Amino acid sequence: MGQAEWSYDHFEVQIFFADLDPKAVRVEPYADGVGTSPQVRQQMQCAAPLVGSPGGYLYRAAASTVRPPTDYTPRVIPHFDGAAVTLEAARAGHGGP
Repeated sequence: MGQAEWSYDHFEVQIFFADLDPKAVRVEPYADGVGTSPQVRQQMQCAAPLVGSPGGYLYRAAASTVRPPTDYTPRVIPHFDGAAVTLEAARAGHGGP
């Protein structure tokens, strides 16, 4: 789906949506909770369309230096009012499978 380049001060991800509207998803670096540290989710901002790649976009976010970059995975999730990712909804006590 995309390529990721990590550093201690930023995340940068190229995503190719084809015909999907980029406003229908949220792109974020995600890290599971470790020990007493909670999970980390941070919305990435669409920085620019990729020149010469229809449906391709560059996303960026500032990174926390508290966790190493290897703790993070880029992910694309559905995003619209009232939507919740099933696993996170179950962890928060909102049900799920």
